[in-house]
Amino acid sequence: MADITKTVGTGKDYATANLYNAGEGGADPGAGFTAIAECSGYLGSGANINGTFIRGVTFRGDVTWDGTNDSSLSNIEQLTISTGTGVNVEDLRIFTNNQFVSALNYNADFILMDRVVLDNTTTGINAIDINGAFTNGHIRNFVARGGLDTVMAGFNQGTNLTNGLVYGATDKGVEGSSSASMIITDVFAFNNGGQDIDSAGGFTLNDVATEDLTGTYTGYTSSELVNFATGDLRTKSTSFLATAGSPFIGAILEASSGISLTGTTPSSSYNAINSSISLTGEIAVSGATTSYSYSAVSSSVLLTPSIDIIGNTTSYSYTSVNGNIDLSGLISVIGASTNYSYSAQPTSIILQGSISFTGTSTNYAYNALNGTIILKGPVVLNPRNLIRVSRKNNTVRVKRNNNIVRVR
Repeated sequence: MADITKTVGTGKDYATANLYNAGEGGADPGAGFTAIAECSGYLGSGANINGTFIRGVTFRGDVTWDGTNDSSLSNIEQLTISTGTGVNVEDLRIFTNNQFVSALNYNADFILMDRVVLDNTTTGINAIDINGAFTNGHIRNFVARGGLDTVMAGFNQGTNLTNGLVYGATDKGVEGSSSASMIITDVFAFNNGGQDIDSAGGFTLNDVATEDLTGTYTGYTSSELVNFATGDLRTKSTSFLATAGSPFIGAILEASSGISLTGTTPSSSYNAINSSISLTGEIAVSGATTSYSYSAVSSSVLLTPSIDIIGNTTSYSYTSVNGNIDLSGLISVIGASTNYSYSAQPTSIILQGSISFTGTSTNYAYNALNGTIILKGPVVLNPRNLIRVSRKNNTVRVKRNNNIVRVR
């Protein structure tokens, strides 16, 4: 058996989502597989997904939404989802121009919507109506905008909203009753006519940013986005919201442009107290830098890109107290580095990528006090380098899994 994949759109296997629903509901692809609707272009109006999809169904657009390309998405008008067998919706724009019909009527549990844009260009009705307590449902990495209230979750109603933008409502961004069961996490609500998040709604808020006083973090406007006016809806990598959530607040995060030091820099350092240092762009040190350091207290140092030290660096260090040091990118030291060290107390140092020293490094040390050092990638040293591990009630592990530790 295999996934049952059909195309939906003009000139495809099915011209509209309604025709797909009627034709494929009840099909059984077998255990471990699902029905897949590959969508492109306009998928029709008034669709109701209510077929009995035995293994679930995925509606997947042909363009991945990246926070900048709304107009390129496959789109569907006035969608209702009523089947409880598990519906996934990815990379679609769902909209309405009708003041009496919402863009999305959410009528079942176990619905997962990912990277979706939900639009209401009218003022008479909500962009999204959630019509039940759907605790296993999830709308994430989304934009919901416009309408009377953008998101409506009434008496004992709601689902999970994670990593999204809610704006442009005539009245409230998210409205609910005192018993609404919505869990809202890492969402940014702003530029609404009424409250950004209904203060009387029975919502659970986790790292929610708002322009008014109804969120976890307040006073934030569209200036936190890369270019709201031109439709670039990514959260700026330099914004507070880029690291305030888990891992960020907003729909899509702008990729960091990286760090490049090419001249002579006496000292370059990052210091965070009770918050994390998170770098996603490549770090390249090709000039002479006396000291390059990261220091985080009661938090973590998170580095996901590659780190290339080509120039001369006297001291390159990571220090984290009551937090973790987690590096997943390749570390390459080509120039002369007198001291290169990691220190985590009392938690962990985790190095995911390979570490390569082809230049001169007098001292290379890992220090974890009452914590753990985990090396998952290969470590390559030239004969002049020394690797030291300071141990005091610590565990030192090298996970090999097809990796090697070599001393040349």
